[in-house]
Amino acid sequence: LCQPLVNLGIDYFSHIRVDSSNQITGITNHPEYFKHYFENNFQNVDLSSCDIAPTTRYILWDQIKLSGRAEALYLSSRAFDLAYTFTICDNNGHEQNFYNFEAHVAKSWIKEFYFTHIDLLEHFINYYK
Repeated sequence: LCQPLVNLGIDYFSHIRVDSSNQITGITNHPEYFKHYFENNFQNVDLSSCDIAPTTRYILWDQIKLSGRAEALYLSSRAFDLAYTFTICDNNGHEQNFYNFEAHVAKSWIKEFYFTHIDLLEHFINYYK
């Protein structure tokens, strides 16, 4: 399913869904990192618990001032050689969906790629759905 992303240079994808009862479900192509995410209760400090997400569609985590556990979450991806988190948020009134993309730490060029190829990421989300 994620091979199109790998072909683009994106090494990590996850989808976090928060329903109207605040129940969280998620899926990823990197189970070790996802296990780490939930074992450390990072779902409580992720975008799904922030005020920014409902009003912003595209978020490059490098551009957000983070502190405390939110910063720990962001930095924890480095232990898995991942960085440059880019999230596409979709709030349809009944649920919030967060589509997260990351790349290997050596791929700093990916930050510009996200913004110049948003159409490809949006296309992937439609393909994924």
